[in-house]
Amino acid sequence: MLLGVRSSARHGRPARHLRLLQAAAAQLEPDSELDFSDPRQVFDKKSTPELVRSLAVLKLCSQDWFVDNALPILRGSERLLGRRLLLALARPLYSQFVPGTCEADLAQAAARLRRTGVRLVFAHMLEDDLREGQTLSALLDDNLALTLHQFGMATRVTAGEDTPLHPAQADRSGEFCERHGLRTMVDGEYSYTNPAIGLLTLALAANFNTQSPLIWGTTQCYLRDAEQTLTKHLSMVDSLGVSYGVKLVRGAYLEKEVTRALKLGIPRPIHDTYQATSDMYNSQVERMLGRVAALGDRSAVMVASHNENSVRLAVRLMAQLGLPRDDGRVLFGQTYGVYEQVSTPLASAGYAVYKSTPLGDISSILPYLARRAAENRTVARGTRSERRLLAAELCRRLGLTGS
Repeated sequence: MLLGVRSSARHGRPARHLRLLQAAAAQLEPDSELDFSDPRQVFDKKSTPELVRSLAVLKLCSQDWFVDNALPILRGSERLLGRRLLLALARPLYSQFVPGTCEADLAQAAARLRRTGVRLVFAHMLEDDLREGQTLSALLDDNLALTLHQFGMATRVTAGEDTPLHPAQADRSGEFCERHGLRTMVDGEYSYTNPAIGLLTLALAANFNTQSPLIWGTTQCYLRDAEQTLTKHLSMVDSLGVSYGVKLVRGAYLEKEVTRALKLGIPRPIHDTYQATSDMYNSQVERMLGRVAALGDRSAVMVASHNENSVRLAVRLMAQLGLPRDDGRVLFGQTYGVYEQVSTPLASAGYAVYKSTPLGDISSILPYLARRAAENRTVARGTRSERRLLAAELCRRLGLTGS
């Protein structure tokens, strides 16, 4: 880059022509900038102990015996060892997927990630089952209180502030988001609960998306009716004249959906193959990017994918449609702690990249991580290429290779 600056000072026109040619080439093949296989680039900001931890944890999480029994192991270990000792032993696992337990830790992690072009997005852990003796109203009240508390934490962390929020600011989740300009992505859950979640999301959007998409919905592309459902939702927000953002995911509850369908003797609500899910996902990426290009600030999309082909497709389509890389309308999302080989090159190329992490203390998050691992084991299995890159970079740093 310094050579380019000097050349521009001495020979302005040729340098400008060269930059124009380079920009044109990047627009024609923008994904050629993305190298998902260079361990030095991917892990440049990681310390060697962090690489060792990542390799060990990702290898452990790729084992079916561990994923299938993680929650019973945690509960049994807590009874045997006590909570304090268990948490100390489990901290490497926790630290791989969660950047901190308090606002100070999270703010420090957010600042560190921002220097690499990556932002944090927080996943709120809400209960979906009634405890013994608990009423539905009490469950909803507890979830709302937790959500508003974590909204406040997320606002302060991402803004770099340390000022406590007045309780009156947190009267309702939608009003809170509107007041602070905080985007909220409502996750999809199970196929049989999604209709209610979708209606609630649309109701919130009707109230709070009059200026910009603060409330986002989620489309799970492993569902057979994903395209049909998204069509209905987009038609509704268009008829209401409000903005809307969509997070596109493949889906996390494959095993539960299959088991439930077999038990009830009903057709599987999800696609039969991963390729069919990918085809649905990619078609909706194309659809939503076209919508963003057509509607401007009134539409937005997050390409929440660990799949390199889907990411490359989105990058190419953005270039073809003339969509800027980082103006807040097109976001890319991956899980914190995995798929650094996708997130880092994207961020380095100037795209808006977010890493999703749960909020909470270690004792509450470990069971959450165990459940998520069992529900979405394809993510853990899919880290094979990342583990190869981790091993290659460790060998290079330890002088075990010639590179």
